[in-house]
Amino acid sequence: MTPIICAQALADVLKDKFSTFKPADAKIANNKMIIRSGYLPLASTNEEKAKQSPYIMVRPIAVKDNIETADDESVLDMQVLVSTFNTDKENGHLELFHMLEMIRQAILTHGVIGKRFTLKYPVDTIIPEVQPFPTWFAYFTLSYRIPTPEEELIYSE
Repeated sequence: MTPIICAQALADVLKDKFSTFKPADAKIANNKMIIRSGYLPLASTNEEKAKQSPYIMVRPIAVKDNIETADDESVLDMQVLVSTFNTDKENGHLELFHMLEMIRQAILTHGVIGKRFTLKYPVDTIIPEVQPFPTWFAYFTLSYRIPTPEEELIYSE
């Protein structure tokens, strides 16, 4: 459960950062920001996408246990998926960039989350060239040091 606990700790930091965030598009102006660990249900229509926007999903994507190295560390790789819905063809992307900067600042100013997960650099922001208008999305890849389980030594007589 450690990976999902770490993801939830980051989601909690982001919930605080986005507590007063209001989407710009009139179609979703009354929607609250959805921030959680894991996944959203798959949306197949623009109406369903609009109901689920904006959102930030924090998800574990890999755990690396390097206990034979000098560092003896376990590392959790995570993806932070960011999406909003904006029908403005000229400037809709600006809301996405604003959200990305808010997230970047939250990640970089909270180097330790959940009192035990330490950020490892680099933190990468990826903004795909092709966007599924009117949805705008990007994602972060980042890593945290997580506790390494201690090896149990069992002696039999």
